[in-house]
Formats: sequence, structure tokens, C-alpha cells
Amino acid sequence: MGNSKLIKHLSIRVPWHDNGWDGSVCNKPLENDSCLRLKRIALTREDEKEEEVAGKSIEEIEKKYWPACIPERGTFMAPFEFEKDTSHPYANTSKDTHGHLAPTRQRFPAYSAAAIPFRWMMKDMLGSADKLNKETGMKVSQGDGGFVRF
Repeated sequence: MGNSKLIKHLSIRVPWHDNGWDGSVCNKPLENDSCLRLKRIALTREDEKEEEVAGKSIEEIEKKYWPACIPERGTFMAPFEFEKDTSHPYANTSKDTHGHLAPTRQRFPAYSAAAIPFRWMMKDMLGSADKLNKETGMKVSQGDGGFVRF
């Protein structure tokens, strides 16, 4: 192989699901305490709302009733396409550096999974498209909203 920079392994953190990650709310959301280990879910989970929609596909549920695991890849490998609006987690808390990042609509094709390149988020990589170019072998440039791959 000519390029030694090819990705050989990909890990995606997903919350535990009692229904096989089929794009639905857990059958027994109150019994799924593993979700509470993920801070973002623990802080935003609404048990009563999740119980009301237990076992239902998010296709059938208004977005305002989606469970707290959706932003944490709770729809991992769902067999249908869907869209969701995503806000950067630092947009409100770090206005000087991330306040310009507007909510973004994301489309998720069927059987897909969102992934975050953790290496790109490390402090020593911030503000350095040159480092990313050298490390990944990709042509990356830094725009106003972060890194963009070409």
C-alpha cells in the first residue's frame, strides 16, 4: 500500500440501547442507567417524556420528544434517513471562540453513524491546519467554522 496514513480502525462511542440501535427509543428507558454515564445525556434526560415514547421509532415522534441520547449517537445505524439540528456544545459557553457557530441541520443517511475525530479536537491541534495536513496526509484548510477537508 502506497499510503501508510489510511484509517485502519474507527471507534464510535454510542450509548447502550436495549432495542438493538434500530432508531427507536429504548423499550425501558428508565432501566437504561448506562446512558447516565454520558454527561450530556445525564444532564438533559427527561424520564417521563422518554417513558411516554418508549419503544417508538424517532420517525414517529416529534423532535421535541426525542430522547436525550440522540445527540450522543443514539440513532447509530438506524435503518432510515433523518435530519436533526445540531448546535456546537461550546457555542453558548465559549462565545469568543465558538459563538459564531450557528445551529446546523445534519442529514443522516440510513445505516449511518456520526463520528467525531477526537484527535482533531485535542488542544495541540487547535488552530493548526498544517499539523492536520502533515498528520493525516489529507488536504485540510481552516475556515471560520473549523476544519474543512478537500
